[in-house]
Amino acid sequence: KEFRLRLWLKEDGNQVTDNQWNYSNQSFSAKVVVHAFDAGQQGNYQYTINNNEVTITGYDGMVNGALTIPDTISNYPVTKIADSVFTRKGITELTLPKYLKEIGSYAFLGNKISSLTLPNSVEYIKGYAFSDNLIQELTFGLEEDPVLESQLIEIGFSAFNFNRLSEIHWPDTLRDFDVAPFNGQVSKDPNPLYIYQLKNGVVDYTTVIGYT
Repeated sequence: KEFRLRLWLKEDGNQVTDNQWNYSNQSFSAKVVVHAFDAGQQGNYQYTINNNEVTITGYDGMVNGALTIPDTISNYPVTKIADSVFTRKGITELTLPKYLKEIGSYAFLGNKISSLTLPNSVEYIKGYAFSDNLIQELTFGLEEDPVLESQLIEIGFSAFNFNRLSEIHWPDTLRDFDVAPFNGQVSKDPNPLYIYQLKNGVVDYTTVIGYT
């Protein structure tokens, strides 16, 4: 038999490590595996580690310029940015971690980002994640992306509202839009392009949910 027990341990105030104990007697043998779970801080970044993946949960202070979020923290991949972490931090340029899977609601709302490249690993972009920026160019896939094709599944409610996009080409993997993800683009085009409802990969041309 194998018994798994998750414990929350701190060894040095910052990090924990995986440990394992084995127990056996005449009637049965058991292995207890303790997986690392941590809440810590590296530089300005506050984070948790769960199932060997990092979620960035906070950021101390302002950025007021370019920000490159690390690919790994404590040797674990950064896969999630929690809600509101970088709201109104004065970010002008942004480099996202190459293993990122989820971008939380309001994560980058109210900054000054003018172009954005999303790694192929991103699956979910939650509501208002990049709303109220200056984004003119949206690109899917890094130049040397470890993931060969986009994994994007869903773009949440008003995720890119109030930017400056004039053209959007989303990947074929995208399955769902929430309401109005691209509404309110500041564009000089006198003939805006309309965005229609997408649900389970099927376009409903009777329902306009946004425009550029």
